[in-house]
Amino acid sequence: MRGTSNYSNKECLDIKEANMLKSVFFVILLFSFTGISYAQSLSKNATTQAVIIPSSIYITSIVNQSGCPLKIENAYMLRYLKGWERGIYQVRNISKKSIRSFSIAIWRSDNTGDIVAWSARNYNGSFLPDNLVSNFPDDSTNLIPLNEDLKKNLFPNDELRSIVFFMIVHARFDDGTEYDDMQTFKRLEEHLKMFETQYDNNDKKGK
Repeated sequence: MRGTSNYSNKECLDIKEANMLKSVFFVILLFSFTGISYAQSLSKNATTQAVIIPSSIYITSIVNQSGCPLKIENAYMLRYLKGWERGIYQVRNISKKSIRSFSIAIWRSDNTGDIVAWSARNYNGSFLPDNLVSNFPDDSTNLIPLNEDLKKNLFPNDELRSIVFFMIVHARFDDGTEYDDMQTFKRLEEHLKMFETQYDNNDKKGK
């Protein structure tokens, strides 16, 4: 004896279609979440490539500052393959006191650049005597050798472009006392004004 059903043929088809739509929807969701997870994984593992700019392009100069509690070490200019540049450095506390904050100027001979602030709040405690801090790139940046092909692509003119000065502008100790050498920086800035026109003309020739 065959069993009986309470559903008509049309209703059975509607149920099958509904179940099929649910299955398709589930597959779409599964692929969507898989794609998102894969993209996030790629993002986490992605690295930015950069090269150290050679001294034939940028000469880096660490300013000798008498009485400065900080010593700049290993200063370089980086060029990222995506186009931008930045200065990297290590700074050592050569004083006998811990330091709360400092600012460092990275200034080009065309009279442009940046003054970068550093704070102990971004460091594990105070900046203690003989300790070293740096803004060297982390694992997200891959430093690669500057081969001839890259050099031709990044620096097609292969000529000296600028001298880059690294100097400490200001430092504040944990006890509230300060070191300030803004006056020297201002003198450097004033001195470099006489070269601005020449750099502007060189830029126009390069274009």
